Amino acid sequence: MIQEVSTCYNYISHEKAGTVLRRPVMIENPRVSLFNRKGILYVQFYIEGKLKQKSLRMPYTKENIKLAKKLIVLQIEKKILSGEYKQLNKKAKEFEYYASIYLRQKEDLKSYYEYENIVINQLFPLFKHKKVNEITKGEIKEWVDKRLQEISSKRMRNILNILIAILDIAVDYEHISINPAKNIKLPSHKKVRDMKPFNKEEVNLLMENAEGQFKNYLAVAFYTGMRPGEIIALTISDVNLDEMYINVNKRVRKGNIDTPKTTNSIRKVPIF
Repeated sequence: MIQEVSTCYNYISHEKAGTVLRRPVMIENPRVSLFNRKGILYVQFYIEGKLKQKSLRMPYTKENIKLAKKLIVLQIEKKILSGEYKQLNKKAKEFEYYASIYLRQKEDLKSYYEYENIVINQLFPLFKHKKVNEITKGEIKEWVDKRLQEISSKRMRNILNILIAILDIAVDYEHISINPAKNIKLPSHKKVRDMKPFNKEEVNLLMENAEGQFKNYLAVAFYTGMRPGEIIALTISDVNLDEMYINVNKRVRKGNIDTPKTTNSIRKVPIF
């Protein structure tokens, strides 16, 4: 059951002119509760009026509830009373700070530009200059629901996973206590997209009207299924006319010659 935020009063004594003055100090309700979500044990509590929920990654059983009350609940209550969680919020930086750390960790990967593109074009418009402690689960869920009107669930999951990874850095730095992007539900159905490849007449029409290297490019693309970057990277030595195959072992990406994305992409394509 969700606990309401309430306040209680503590008193601080001051000596002045031989008298003791007492003033009320409002502190947050330290009560922490446990609940069940799809058979998994969760903990929830409030910090500065904001609900925090976190999976304990344990089955919801009597034994685990007893263990959580003994080891986890008391620890969280202690941190609330000591003001430790509020101190975490004071350390929090803008989302861009953690995103830059995430991208530095991906610099050596072949898929770096995909990560960079998602961070800059998908996440920065909403989160770039926002402090991570101000990003809420409700805000993320609302943003996800809007984006799902334009992109597939699979694409949204890829974007959301990067958001989770960036906010995990803030958790690891102890600048926030809980990652608000975790456990966001996405629809399970797959969006069906109609594929409309060129038919035989359209292929012939394109080939008849193309000239020079562009015609060569179209011929290789239509009759081998090679990727654009792989075709652009081809050299004469890659084409074996004696045994009638093309050796695919590189690609052009962002203007640079690179190895294919995966080892399975290195292959011999027959020439028909």
